[in-house]
Amino acid sequence: MDDPSRVLETAALIRGYLPELVPADEAKTIEQIVSHLLNSAEVDRSEIAGQLIQVLGSRARTRTWMRRVLDDEALRPPEVQDVEERGVDPIGTALPVRARRFKCPHGDFSWFRRTAAHTPPNCPDHNCALVAV
Repeated sequence: MDDPSRVLETAALIRGYLPELVPADEAKTIEQIVSHLLNSAEVDRSEIAGQLIQVLGSRARTRTWMRRVLDDEALRPPEVQDVEERGVDPIGTALPVRARRFKCPHGDFSWFRRTAAHTPPNCPDHNCALVAV
């Protein structure tokens, strides 16, 4: 089995992608289940990770997405794994920079900024600002 911490992080990340991976009504239901499991992860991380794998692994698109993220050393979503955004160094030269990860301070939601123009959303559970990690 994958490292429970990596599974929890991947589940926190997939929440924002569910509408792209499954029909809207399914996405809402799965998101609620994943949110509930992540917010109870302090109980038994291994057990919660197993439940998350079961829920997210039951659909081909979420299973494939989750496997691609877990196989990536940095746990990046598939479209970010090979993409870099453009940044500007202090003297104004455009340089490639990696997409940046933002997380809820409570650990139940994760998001990648794909370009400098994107503003991180608030955590859907706690309505708090995500912090850069």
